[in-house]
Amino acid sequence: MNKVAKYAIALSIILTILFISSGCGIMPAKEYVNEINYHCADWGPQGEKIYFIKQIIFRENKKYIGNEVYLCSMNWDGTDKKEITTLWKDTYKPLSSNPDTSFIDVCRKTAQAAITVDEGDLSQLGLWTINLDGTNFKRILYHKWTSDFRPYFSSPSWFSDGSHIVFEEVWTHTPNFQYYIAKVDKEGKNKAYLTSKENDGTRNMYPAVSAKGEIAYGSDKGGGLMLMDADGKNKRSLKKMPTAYPEWNLDGTKIYVTHVGNFCAIDAKTGEVLFDKFLELDGDKVIPKKVQWNKHGFLMSGYLFFSVIKNDLSDTINLRCWAGYIKTGKKRDTSQYQYKWGYKQ
Repeated sequence: MNKVAKYAIALSIILTILFISSGCGIMPAKEYVNEINYHCADWGPQGEKIYFIKQIIFRENKKYIGNEVYLCSMNWDGTDKKEITTLWKDTYKPLSSNPDTSFIDVCRKTAQAAITVDEGDLSQLGLWTINLDGTNFKRILYHKWTSDFRPYFSSPSWFSDGSHIVFEEVWTHTPNFQYYIAKVDKEGKNKAYLTSKENDGTRNMYPAVSAKGEIAYGSDKGGGLMLMDADGKNKRSLKKMPTAYPEWNLDGTKIYVTHVGNFCAIDAKTGEVLFDKFLELDGDKVIPKKVQWNKHGFLMSGYLFFSVIKNDLSDTINLRCWAGYIKTGKKRDTSQYQYKWGYKQ
């Protein structure tokens, strides 16, 4: 071996040692994280359980590597959390954490849930139904997207007998975005529009069906909180105020709404505002997505949190569904409670 070759080998060894000793040659340890978020909730048929959707996003060095989306249940006070079934797994992209993009509504009579997703993977979009035991999960309504036509569905609400579902349909291909109220039978057939399809930019949103079949919804064209019959006739304004997410009490005498970030109760006959409150969770003001009434109180779901507010509004029960990021130490690890539920220790 000549001197040049020896010098080259020696130099290579020296550079390798320096590279490794500087730390540059050591492969960094992979960081695995579970990103946990919660999307929507509703009371179960007897009012003792809450059904909701949870997603775990698996990340490796901050990169998305998969997800699992579950239908879950828990007792009304947040105890005994269970994953009932997996709804979607390892979709091309995860379900959006935006609280306005997924909804669940439970039919008390048939023990079924209607679920809508309008932002996420294409395989998740549409109107779905599922039995509360996790069986018979199916998509009953879906519009194929094209380059100039992208409709989606939101805010489902069952008729009390379980025969039909009312929902919001949005057409995103029009200059103004069109928001309609429509209904369909439980098999996804016989769809009918209940509000006008004129392209005037009117936003008719958030339908909710009472036990008697009357439909409350929000409209931004001066109507505010609107009412109509089950067939879309007899439309009238109940209260001219900005309104989102109306929800009836069980006997149909009151409607609860979100109004400019506050929680309101409105007399369903007179339109009188019975109370108008801002809500707190652990001392912080929160803006609820939807507030649903029950004998135990109001189930409040918002941006990545669930809580129950007592009926007299005197106290809030945190249901301890903690959203956030948890380092797991290994890939797709859900072996410990906090890795599944985001439990704060």
